[in-house]
Amino acid sequence: MEPVTTTVSVAMWIAFWVIVLAALFIDLAVLNKHHGKVTMKEAALMVCAWVSLALLFGGAIWLVEGPRHALEFYTGYVLEYSLSVDNMFVFIMIFGYFAIPHNLQPKALLWGIVGAVILRFMFIFLGVQLISLFSWTIYVFGALLIFTAAKMLLQKEDDNFDPSQSFILKLLRKVMPIKTDYHGENFFVLEAGKHMATPLLAAVMVIEMSDLIFAVDSIPAVLSITQDTFLVYSSNIFAIIGLRSLYF
Repeated sequence: MEPVTTTVSVAMWIAFWVIVLAALFIDLAVLNKHHGKVTMKEAALMVCAWVSLALLFGGAIWLVEGPRHALEFYTGYVLEYSLSVDNMFVFIMIFGYFAIPHNLQPKALLWGIVGAVILRFMFIFLGVQLISLFSWTIYVFGALLIFTAAKMLLQKEDDNFDPSQSFILKLLRKVMPIKTDYHGENFFVLEAGKHMATPLLAAVMVIEMSDLIFAVDSIPAVLSITQDTFLVYSSNIFAIIGLRSLYF
């Protein structure tokens, strides 16, 4: 097996973050202006914009780092983007369970994606380091993928994701009470001197947990393509930050 590589220059890391942050700002400006009532045309334009941006970024990698790195980025991006389609159905079930109003859905998705950006960096960094220190770890990831595939094959059609059974939701209920009504965009409210969580916070936490579960499946798949931290992470992030547009 080839050694783990982290050869992408610092300039590419800087360019990546500048592009992602700028694009997220534009995404927020477009999708939030109608308070969740995004038209199909607007959502489709944003989806096309995100895909085009990923393709252009891959072209930049080709020019700066060479065709091999670009090919690994494109492969990881296509793989991650196709796997992320499942997130859409999970979002629908979570929003339906918590009855999140349309005007609050963009914020829930935003915080869910921001959390995914942070958690996936930690997950990917840990995975790359494990492979670097213990080469046999790649076989563990491979076994995990086979197990997941077998589980999906044997899964019954009515075995759907149930937000009420989420571990993080049960944990939150033990920590503090959860209100049944919304209080604007607040995650917490203070009533009778007692802090209480709103359904919006509960929904965001369930979104984070569901993304973490998806990451257990998708990140090992990308690590089988490349163990370069930058390529794994950038392909992941370009795939997931466009999920808000894809959802709408």
